[in-house]
Amino acid sequence: MGLGVSYLSYLFSRAKPTSRAGRYSRKVLSFSSLVMGVAALLLWFGGLSSIVGSSTFGFEVYIVAVLLLISLGMMLRDRLTFRMALRNFTRRKTNMALVIAGLMIGTAMISGSLVTGDTLTELFTRGAYFGYGHADEVVYARNSTTFGFQGSAYQYFGYNVYQSLSTGLSNSPSAGADVVGVTPEIIETVSIYDSNKGIVQAGSALIGSFSNASRALGDFHSASGSVIPSTFKDTEGVLNDKAARDLNATIGDTVTVYSAQRFTAQHLNFTVVGIAVSDERGSFTQGDDLFVTLNSAQQFTGHLNSANYIAITNIGGLRGAIQYSQIVALAANRTLDALYSTTQSTINSTSIGCKTDLSTVVTPPAIPCAFTEKKLSVDSATDGAKSLSQFFLILSSFAILAGIVLILNIFIMLAEERKSEMGMARAIGMRRGQLTRLFLFEGSLYSAGASIVGVLVGIGVAYAILYAIGNIFSALIPSLNESLVLSSFTISPESLFVAFTAGVLITYVTILVTSWRISKLNIIRAIRNIPEPPRGKRTYTLLLVAGCNGSRWSRCFPGLVRGQVHHGSARGTKPHYFRCRTHPVKVPAQPIRVHPVRFRAPCSVGGSEPII
Repeated sequence: MGLGVSYLSYLFSRAKPTSRAGRYSRKVLSFSSLVMGVAALLLWFGGLSSIVGSSTFGFEVYIVAVLLLISLGMMLRDRLTFRMALRNFTRRKTNMALVIAGLMIGTAMISGSLVTGDTLTELFTRGAYFGYGHADEVVYARNSTTFGFQGSAYQYFGYNVYQSLSTGLSNSPSAGADVVGVTPEIIETVSIYDSNKGIVQAGSALIGSFSNASRALGDFHSASGSVIPSTFKDTEGVLNDKAARDLNATIGDTVTVYSAQRFTAQHLNFTVVGIAVSDERGSFTQGDDLFVTLNSAQQFTGHLNSANYIAITNIGGLRGAIQYSQIVALAANRTLDALYSTTQSTINSTSIGCKTDLSTVVTPPAIPCAFTEKKLSVDSATDGAKSLSQFFLILSSFAILAGIVLILNIFIMLAEERKSEMGMARAIGMRRGQLTRLFLFEGSLYSAGASIVGVLVGIGVAYAILYAIGNIFSALIPSLNESLVLSSFTISPESLFVAFTAGVLITYVTILVTSWRISKLNIIRAIRNIPEPPRGKRTYTLLLVAGCNGSRWSRCFPGLVRGQVHHGSARGTKPHYFRCRTHPVKVPAQPIRVHPVRFRAPCSVGGSEPII
């Protein structure tokens, strides 16, 4: 087959332009761009996507590359038409600016919606990332009998659980390489009293950890950006900025910590040695936090050599670590199950221990287990941000449709302005395909310029939308103001490229259809600049379809249905004449010549009475 195609291509290339093969070769060559586009799509879906990756971004890059290559091939093959298009593009600077300004509307709306979605994703997921910080998996067991942090206290377990878990993860063949560190902690709900200011803040969190926990959990940072050393003493502590603001505390103040449980007078005094910003380390509970040493927390709670919370840190940093969460959590649960010697329940095939397989269903465990709470929180926030982004994209679709109509009107206006010029070009030998390519080349230049400008304008549109959203949110949620929203302003290169690709494709396809329509002009009318006559309406065809539908055929052509129409031979058969008289619709009755063999009649509206 390949040899046959090559031989035919050779014959067509050697054929004379006036011969039949030459005419066929020109027709085939006119469809070469379409054939190349279809072949490129078949190549992608046929196997190229599985090699380079089947992501949407990769497909968009591929489409833009194919479109660019096809356009360059057409321009190199028809250089004269391309030079004419380039001259028309640069001839009128004001007209070029107006056309680009009109064409960029759709791209600007798409770019603004995508950038808004990226910013909302950053805003929503920031709380999830900062709330858990570098604690990519957490190990705890709920205790519903006492009151404590997040509604119920955590059960305390021996220090040997932390040691066994750390050893088991480091020796795990599936998760050992993905774990950076394992950190034991104590988290308790307390009330904090600033003795210097006389202010009490209830519902705060006391968080105790190792002094060297910063290697796994990150450093504390002050408002100036400097690192607050975590090697403070047992009588010292670090407040986050939310607690310091509620207590009106400053560095050097003495705070007293009281237990949130009733019937206890347990308390400890701490000196504030730093105020940390609410970042990945200072916003652990997204509330008022006081960070102390693990030894101080053990003395305060009365649980020496114990902890009630373990943070597991993965490789990949703050945001990239959650991709290893499921593997690490399952490996940690296998270690914990082996440590507590749990067994499989025979009732409903559920496990009474920790979840060691994604397909199993477990009951609420009474032993410490590892949970991927950070990943679940990030996924939930991402889904919410995507929903809002899609909502803005749907709203902007009306502007995109208006932009498409504007593109059609702009190029029809350009065609009307150059109507005489196009008519003279057609009169001296320019073919209809060349005229189509002339407008297509010019439109391609407009499309590229408008897409680039539209992407940049879309960034400004997104910023204005987010500023308005910040003002609305600040009225509903006092802790969320426009400065926090605008600080999350995120511009993703992938989103900008997606907007550019969408803008180019929408404009290119619209211009292609418009160019084909413009090329079907009448040469005489174009030279004389005479407007095109209105297109006639096929009234009789519409009446025939509307009337001769279903059982109405018998009332329109009774002879045809009853077999009374004479079917003789075509030669020597005398044609019949009949008229249709309609009552509901006033159609002028006129004689219609009907041949009995090739029977065709534009009559029969409901209520027609044929007269033969």
